[in-house]
Amino acid sequence: MESLERKIDGQLFEKILTFGALNLQANVKEINDLNVFPVPDGDTGTNMYATLAGGIDSLQKQQQQSIELKAGSLAEGMLLNARGNSGVILSQLFYGIAQGLMGLKVATLPEFAIALKKGVEYAYKAVVKPVEGTILTVAREAAEKTYSKIDKETTVQAFFSQYLSELKLSLGHTPDLLKVLKDSNVVDSGGAGLVCIAEGFYKAIIGDDSLGEIAFTAVENNSSSLGEINFDRYSKMEFGYCTEALVQLLDAKGGVENFNLQAFIEFLSGLGDSVVAVQTGTKVKIHVHTLTPAIVLAECQKYGEFISVKIENMTLQHNELFVEEKQAEMVNCAIVAVGSGEGIIDLYKECGADYVVVGGQTDNPSTEQFIDAFKSVNAQNIFVLPNNKNVVMAAKQAGELFKCANVTVMPSKTPQQVYSALVVATDRENLSVLEEDMLDAISQVQSYSVTYAVRDAQVGEVNIEKGDYMAFAESQLMHTSKTEIDCLRKIFENAEDIEDKEIITVFYGKTITEDIKEQVRELAQEIVPDAELVEYDGNQEVYSFLLSIE
Repeated sequence: MESLERKIDGQLFEKILTFGALNLQANVKEINDLNVFPVPDGDTGTNMYATLAGGIDSLQKQQQQSIELKAGSLAEGMLLNARGNSGVILSQLFYGIAQGLMGLKVATLPEFAIALKKGVEYAYKAVVKPVEGTILTVAREAAEKTYSKIDKETTVQAFFSQYLSELKLSLGHTPDLLKVLKDSNVVDSGGAGLVCIAEGFYKAIIGDDSLGEIAFTAVENNSSSLGEINFDRYSKMEFGYCTEALVQLLDAKGGVENFNLQAFIEFLSGLGDSVVAVQTGTKVKIHVHTLTPAIVLAECQKYGEFISVKIENMTLQHNELFVEEKQAEMVNCAIVAVGSGEGIIDLYKECGADYVVVGGQTDNPSTEQFIDAFKSVNAQNIFVLPNNKNVVMAAKQAGELFKCANVTVMPSKTPQQVYSALVVATDRENLSVLEEDMLDAISQVQSYSVTYAVRDAQVGEVNIEKGDYMAFAESQLMHTSKTEIDCLRKIFENAEDIEDKEIITVFYGKTITEDIKEQVRELAQEIVPDAELVEYDGNQEVYSFLLSIE
């Protein structure tokens, strides 16, 4: 490492990021456990790891060794695999770092530190209302202070040692900036995840191999295992080719200056459908279903050259697998909902959801899962109904990346709000009325839930013991008890204006027995006899009861 004592090349960049992901993987549970509420849905570590691991997969496939291309591949993979708010913020952090490293084959330490600061800028922009005392603060303070302490004698090892120290120092101060962290006696979980990544960086630099073998598994390509090919001289080409390419724009072809992403998307749309085009710096990732892939590739080469190309015969795939149907005519409007639990998912579909992205608490869907959903519904206008506040950012990021439909992410943050919005989503022709109806339904729902504590904790003045049941009004803790029915009673007794409500809808969790259901009916009859009780077997994990009161 003597020649690179004060510089970072693509090979070293890949090594430190790989070690960072491995160290994060080793600490996922500890990061998840930092959730402010001790509910079994703390998933910050899981989301950050899934996001970074997706980037590592892309990074390791990049054969060019410049730090610009390595960082760009990492960022592209992270953007598509981003899960949850923490994952989206992390993906934007490394996207900004990649922007800061553009044009560099090898980065000096000042250049790398500036890239870290650029990453912070992008991460802050990803959040509508940035809050200090979070991963944003930790990343910003560490990048600024590390940059300020570089001198001509600073080595790579000293740089990453300083960066790690600054991250830890900032993380330790997060409870001083966020009262909810201090009350719960924890530090910010996203910031803790970033510290774990940086610890992996440092282990890579000093040659600490305690993390073991690299454990990332790339997605297998099954295109060579089709067996007997059912496509011969008498076949008819019905479905075209799934054409994907990663293009490096080149100065020699004028591509860097002259390439216009929107104009290129319009060109692709004239040749086929399922168009997706994403530009990351000077690289462009495209996807299109077309009968003329040669024309697509020729247009790409006007601006640059290919890093990778994949063309698959979709008619052959249809003949072999019998799963693809002829592309339907594009519809005016579709609704994509997010749901978890077999009963809830089936109910959403019955209520008109065109596609249900599986996920929510403990299993936040990725940006790419949303993009796949958008492709599937084949609509000009798409409304997305997230079921959790930790899903919203990934949905919005997918909407920004997906260019062949108008995507609107609705402010639904509970499964109950999704259900209520679907019930009123009947007019698919008048989009403004449809949106207004769904917004009104979402705003009218009072959402409550009952779950259990996975650890001892103190939230404000409330002492919680492991195994206790907890009642929530959306994200606000209402009550704790040793029984789920007692928590439900507190919800009925304390719900706002419950005497004026007409409908109480309850989604039963996976563990709820018939005996408990009967107790729920008796309790509702006792406290709110004039309200109609609507019951569904949601079969959701984590929550014993999900209730909506309208």
